[in-house]
Amino acid sequence: MADTYPIRTREETADGYIIRTDYGPKQGVTVVTVHLVPVTDAERKRIRENINRIIAPHGYKLAE
Repeated sequence: MADTYPIRTREETADGYIIRTDYGPKQGVTVVTVHLVPVTDAERKRIRENINRIIAPHGYKLAE
């Protein structure tokens, strides 16, 4: 059998990027690797505030 080379695709996202490596139907394997860009403290604070705003009506709050 000849060498099979994987097909790699890269998808840019708002939080980083995703790399998919597909080894083809005969090998039946797809590997997905997600790379996240580090979040700044200001972004982390904004995200926590938004999550707390959503879960507060249900009686929950994120732990510090």
